[in-house]
Amino acid sequence: MEPGSRRSGGFFRKLGKLFMFVGIAWSVLLAGGLVTAFVFLSRTPKVPARTVLELRLDRKLQAAPSSGGLMDVLNPDRSSLRAVLRALDTGAEDDKVQGLLVYVGGDHGLATLQELRDAIVRFRKAGKFAYAFAHSFGEVAGGTGPYYLATACDEIWIQPSGSVGITGLRAEVPFVKELLAHVGVKADGQQRKSYKTAFNTFTQQGFTEAHAASTASLLEDTLGLLVADIAAARKLEPARVKELFAQGPFLAEDALGAKLVDHIGYHDQVLAAVKGRAQGGEMLYTGAYLERHGDDDEGKGPKVAVIYGVGTIVDGKGQIDPLSGSATLGAKTIAAALRQAARDKDVKAVIFRIDSPGGSYVASDTIWRETVELRNAGKPLIVSMGDVAASGGYFVAAGATKIVAEPATLTGSIGVYAFKLVTKDLWDKLGVSWGTLSTSPNADLWSSLSGFSPEDHKRLGRWLDFVYDDFTSKVALGRKMSAEAVEAVAQGRVFTGARAKELGLVDELGGMETALALAKEAAGLPKDKDVELVPLPERQGLLERLWGDERDSSEDDLESATWNAAWLERAATWAGHMEAAAPKGAPLQAPVPALH
Repeated sequence: MEPGSRRSGGFFRKLGKLFMFVGIAWSVLLAGGLVTAFVFLSRTPKVPARTVLELRLDRKLQAAPSSGGLMDVLNPDRSSLRAVLRALDTGAEDDKVQGLLVYVGGDHGLATLQELRDAIVRFRKAGKFAYAFAHSFGEVAGGTGPYYLATACDEIWIQPSGSVGITGLRAEVPFVKELLAHVGVKADGQQRKSYKTAFNTFTQQGFTEAHAASTASLLEDTLGLLVADIAAARKLEPARVKELFAQGPFLAEDALGAKLVDHIGYHDQVLAAVKGRAQGGEMLYTGAYLERHGDDDEGKGPKVAVIYGVGTIVDGKGQIDPLSGSATLGAKTIAAALRQAARDKDVKAVIFRIDSPGGSYVASDTIWRETVELRNAGKPLIVSMGDVAASGGYFVAAGATKIVAEPATLTGSIGVYAFKLVTKDLWDKLGVSWGTLSTSPNADLWSSLSGFSPEDHKRLGRWLDFVYDDFTSKVALGRKMSAEAVEAVAQGRVFTGARAKELGLVDELGGMETALALAKEAAGLPKDKDVELVPLPERQGLLERLWGDERDSSEDDLESATWNAAWLERAATWAGHMEAAAPKGAPLQAPVPALH
């Protein structure tokens, strides 16, 4: 984009946003007006005197709470993990709530399932019952994850036609070196170090020794966690659970005989059983329960900021696709939120919830710097890891006061790689020739038309060595470990949270509940002290997010991480003012060191 086009381009992008907003507004105005009128003309129903909560897990939960706006319009029934946990913990202390019915299913990460299991266990310890129901724990697919969650409940019900698909764990890794060679493409690059295996997909035709060892270790550690928890919950010997994994899947009757489930029945039958246990209790979904209860998760008392970092780490602002829900973790967004927390004298501590496989080294470093500045401002920083906080996801956590992970969280992967796919032979086979002109000897460094020269590899090697040394030194600083100790657990190796705790990369095992307790402790607050949880970045309305007004300075830039730039570009296209992002045929983005 030419320098002189930036201002006019910004105007047209905003014009495009406005056009799109008008279209959206017209489509939802009538429904929104009716809903608003209903809210004002009716009272919010109360929680019934005897209530059984219903929790639907047949769709993936959002890793971060909704930030409002278009996401809520397009996904009105999608709940966040935080909202579900809050409903369970609130219900555990509510005398009106008698029990819980969990509809098991969906695609959830193992660490997410562990956090949900912990919440169900807390719910039961408060004297409430919990039943799990599934049509099937895997029909023509594995059902280990859903079944693992169900074992946190008092009773497990399954439909007569269902099955219990516990079949063990399996890792499948594609290797495409020969395929690429067949079409005339070759991967060229480097990695640091032997356990940094993402590059292997393009350069190997099978597991290397290090790749196989790392993957096998992850599988064994994870299986051990599953076996231990299932054995304890179902009152079986661990050896017996291992045998059952080897024998699955099971038909419903066989699962009942193996004590994997407690009852076989249909939905109406489990409902009757639940209502009988609750002595006529009324059913209420967890989302509706929170609305009726009026608990907005903020509470009263000292402020603890909660910052969610979800998705691949990128420079600039974070984005969430309003249709797919896929997210990027934007360094600009997270850095601004950390600065806001550091400046706010009422914020006593910060919880940084990370669910990210990594991404840009430079963006990760930007966030790391702000975590250091936050601590220099006297604010404790507690990291809570979700399903994955590896590579760049660990980099941004390394400076925290304390790091909390679930036993099954994937973390570590302290390493780096960079590569490009060389397509010259492909173009030759297709009869396509490229004319090239350059102003400098290294202008083709990231061109896909040629591989790295020996001198290029030296330059790339120096770059990757710098990144790796910087990464490991910051881990050593944050974790108070020697360089030798860090190197022993680095080299790109991925660990479960349980193993990472043994190795000193994690402080405590648990979820947000554990992180909050540590945040209170670090801030000098009593354990039973109520706190106000303040989400950052601050929520924005739909119109504010669409218009995207410029702030006076980067210090005030706290724009929400919930708008997808692709939508804005489409809007600009509809308005007829799309800017050219790059010359035709040029790569859209040059490769950078990746912390995946």
